[in-house]
Formats: sequence, C-alpha cells, structure tokens
Amino acid sequence: DKNSSRSTSRTNNSSSDNSHNNISSQSPPPTPLPTMKLHSAPAERNKEFIWKILSTKVLPTILPEKGRQSLRLLEIGAGVGTHAAYFGTKLREQGQDFFYFPADMEESYRDSIRIYVEEANLSPKHVSPPFPLTLHKHGIVETDANDTVLPPDGSLDLILNFNMIHISPWEATEGLMIGASQKLRTGGMLYTYGPYKVGGTAAQSNLDFDASLRDRDARWGVRNLEDVIAEAESRGLKHVETIEMPANNLSVLFRKE
Repeated sequence: DKNSSRSTSRTNNSSSDNSHNNISSQSPPPTPLPTMKLHSAPAERNKEFIWKILSTKVLPTILPEKGRQSLRLLEIGAGVGTHAAYFGTKLREQGQDFFYFPADMEESYRDSIRIYVEEANLSPKHVSPPFPLTLHKHGIVETDANDTVLPPDGSLDLILNFNMIHISPWEATEGLMIGASQKLRTGGMLYTYGPYKVGGTAAQSNLDFDASLRDRDARWGVRNLEDVIAEAESRGLKHVETIEMPANNLSVLFRKE
C-alpha cells in the first residue's frame, strides 16, 4: 500500500450533462457536478487483512467489556469509504450492534463514503453522515460546539487510522494521539496501519517510498515506529502489539490506560 490509502481513479455514479445552455436572465442555475464513487486500490487490497486483525485481536478485547451494547468506532482519514462499508457489513453479519463515525478532510471522499455506505445498505442507525475532521499538533481542530457529529470525549471504543501518518506532517500524528486520548474511553483502542521504519531502517521499497514522499512534501515521510509509539504513550496510549502485514506494512495497536 505504497501510494496512500486513496486512489484518484473514479467511477461516475451518475451521468454528466454535457449540454450547453444559452446564457440569459432566465437561465437555470448550473447543474452541480455529479457525485462520484471513488476507488482505492490499496484499501481494497488491505481491507480483508485489516479485518482479520480487528476480528481476532481488537474486537475480542473490547467487546467483553461492552457485552451486547453498541460498539462505537471512529475512522480518521476514512478515505473513499471502502473500510466503512466493508467493516460495517462484517459487524452486521456478526450480529454486533455498532455505530461507525467516518471522518475525512476531503469533501469528495465524504461524498464517496455516502455512496459506499448506501450501496452496502448500512442504516443511519449504524453509520453517521461522514464529516470533516482536521488534526493539528494540539489535537482535533473541530469541536463539539461547531460540529455536532463529532463524538463526545470518552465515548469511543475504537479509533481507526490507516495510511495517514506517512502522508501528513508530524503535527497530524501528534494531533491523532491527543484526539485519541480524548475521545477513547478507558480501555478503548487505537489501530494504526501503514509503512514504518524500525530502528531507523526498513525494507528497500519503503525507503524508496520515503524518499519519494519527502520529494513531494518535506513534511511527509515514513515514520520511525519508535517515535510514533513514544508520542502515543506520552498521551496515555499504551503500545499493545505490532503485527507484520502484507506489502511491508505494520498494524500497530494501542490501548488507552
């Protein structure tokens, strides 16, 4: 998953209108651009592998504390909607009640999430409307006061964050850890996924990827796992486990103490 969690290839969900109206005082307002269902090849590749970790290592440690109550989870940087639809479907198949908050900065991704969720027949009782969420070094920019969708502090069982840490400034990782510490309940978990360096090095493909990222934006880059763990633990998020994944990626699990 070297090219980030989002792809620019698109599938048009409705036909565009290529006609040209004569301009006059009576002209109708311009037709909005059609909403697009976007495609992420990395998310399609990794969703089954991530679900295996969720279902075998994460959910069993959370659900016993919750019983049959609703599982509340937030995906930060939810991308085009692949994960929300797939994980929501899997939870429904298991008979687990849940409420999924998908958040992304990009409006086009939020539009795409809506389509994925609708096509998966996931109820508004189970998935919130996608909403913007911005991270900076002090945490989450949006507040409960100006974004009523944002879950309240201490209310979440699980936060997911996939393929973001390497394609964002370090301040976003600082904000992720602060936000997770605030939004997770005690015992709740943060699950991050993506490429990392360990001990300052990595597979050659990840080192090449790191160089290409830094060429695109000097603030980006494949992070040292130790630095990410240290940042998390400074915010009360204990490192639980690191799991090797396909394509030289890692799943990294944290628990709020």
